[in-house]
Amino acid sequence: DFNVRSGNTLVGFASLGEVKEALGSDLIKQQSLPQIEERAKAADVAFGKFRQMQTEEELDAMRLNKAKEDLQERLDALRQELDGYLAKDYGVKMEDKAAYERWQKSHRPFHWFVEFYGIMHKGGFDVIIGNPPYVEYGKVKNNYAIKNYKTTPCGNLYAFCTERVFTLLRQQSWFSFVVPISIQTTARMNSLQQLFIQEKRHIYFSTFDVYPSKLFEGGKQRISLIISTEHLDKSRFWATFYNRWKPDERSTLFSNFLYCRSYLDKNCCVIPKLGNKTAEQILHKLSKFSITPYKRKPVSPSFYVHGIPYNYVKVFDFIPYFWNEIDGQKKICGLKALSIRNARVDGDCIGYAQLKPFLLVVVVLAI
Repeated sequence: DFNVRSGNTLVGFASLGEVKEALGSDLIKQQSLPQIEERAKAADVAFGKFRQMQTEEELDAMRLNKAKEDLQERLDALRQELDGYLAKDYGVKMEDKAAYERWQKSHRPFHWFVEFYGIMHKGGFDVIIGNPPYVEYGKVKNNYAIKNYKTTPCGNLYAFCTERVFTLLRQQSWFSFVVPISIQTTARMNSLQQLFIQEKRHIYFSTFDVYPSKLFEGGKQRISLIISTEHLDKSRFWATFYNRWKPDERSTLFSNFLYCRSYLDKNCCVIPKLGNKTAEQILHKLSKFSITPYKRKPVSPSFYVHGIPYNYVKVFDFIPYFWNEIDGQKKICGLKALSIRNARVDGDCIGYAQLKPFLLVVVVLAI
């Protein structure tokens, strides 16, 4: 009873400050904020008493049931009031009952501020662990919308859930998530990566391939395990190798982790998966060369990288294609065209012929 509570993690008020922000310049409703907090506090006290009653040796069933009904009424009243404030922020009026009920059903608001008042009032949770959904926002946007998330450009629910965690944690708290490897390796996750820096925590990344073994059987998803420490003086990133392992290694997989100091490459929006000092030194040497996606007419020669690596990274100095009798010739999807500025133009860059051996090194390291 009340120990498991359900709702939409991403929709709802996490703090009284968020309620105040939603009310905006409505001074009349702003005056209700102290009463809302007092009622939330009273509901939390009622929950404490209800939980204590459940542990009593001589349990009075009628008394327990009455306490349960009282707590339910307090929470329902608060939920309805806060839902009304939030619905207005979505352009939905409570007076339009049909539209309001549809909004409640699709968005399923969860007000952390009310549901866990005692915890949030003390600063937040001590530990949060989770496996958030790996779902593109575009697939659920017609069902419900999110508001005021810095990570909206990431376009995936797991990024929004990760941002939400930071509003629910105490500064001295830790969290751990299982998320796709794209959190470290794709440009559109940059707003989330920047949030990691702003939070001033140490973030540990361990990454896993799906061949020859999967970390989670049945799931063909390359993943990163994230562990975040408490709030510190500044942010730091640590990362393991890109782990490929065999079934008989499972029992010792975690104990053999070696985290190496990493960083956020601002140009590529990548947190390198290094794992040891040698890889760090190789990457440092490669970083002296300027490789950029071209936005103007490409500088010749150019090369192409397949953006969806499988067992290895595919690099071409031509545009590859495939052919069949039905469709004829088609270009391979997912190619990224890269150009290398000539040394005669930029003094800090080198030509393609000089860089070609290093491209081979990149492919070998990926394998």
